[in-house]
Amino acid sequence: MAAERQYGVVKRWTEKSFGFISRPDFSDSIFCHNREIPDRTALIVGSKVSFIYKDDEKGGKAKEVLVEEAAVVHDLAREMGTIKRWNAEKGFGFISRANGGDDAFVHKKKCEGSDLVEG
Repeated sequence: MAAERQYGVVKRWTEKSFGFISRPDFSDSIFCHNREIPDRTALIVGSKVSFIYKDDEKGGKAKEVLVEEAAVVHDLAREMGTIKRWNAEKGFGFISRANGGDDAFVHKKKCEGSDLVEG
């Protein structure tokens, strides 16, 4: 018997080719890697996807991910925020958005190769 497809929305996607999908009927988000997407492309936050849920020791993964309705990417607007955490050794961190939205992931490559400072 084939596994039943579930549906969700891309909550977050990183430059390291993975992210998280929120499931409307569950309180948790599940992990997704781009190797589970047919053409190994990045997912766009807000896109509606279907997938096969695979339970594992870390709380589950999305397998065989298909984009059902792609989110539209508008011109990128600049936002204000504060560096909440920065890992200089690994070159990434998180920005607390001034508008109160979810924290934003930031990588050193997007900062012209410069380290950022918390606060």
